[in-house]
Amino acid sequence: MGAAPPPDVQLVREAVGGDHDAAQRLFRLLRHYRQVLTLRILLGYSAEETAELLGMPSAEAVRVAQFRAIRRLRRVLRFAAA
Repeated sequence: MGAAPPPDVQLVREAVGGDHDAAQRLFRLLRHYRQVLTLRILLGYSAEETAELLGMPSAEAVRVAQFRAIRRLRRVLRFAAA
């Protein structure tokens, strides 16, 4: 049996999987954040590949955007659970 995915990966997969509100949760994020999360976590692209695909200046810019997107997604999920 493989190791469990990192918490950030689990968070995004839970947000988009399973129920009819999943798309709405993800669409509460800015388009830029949705794109980064989709490419990095759901499709498995590297930060370098994501930067190239989205026209971002660097892999570091992608990682910063990913961090911010996950932070925002956590807020969205907390609000939805309340």
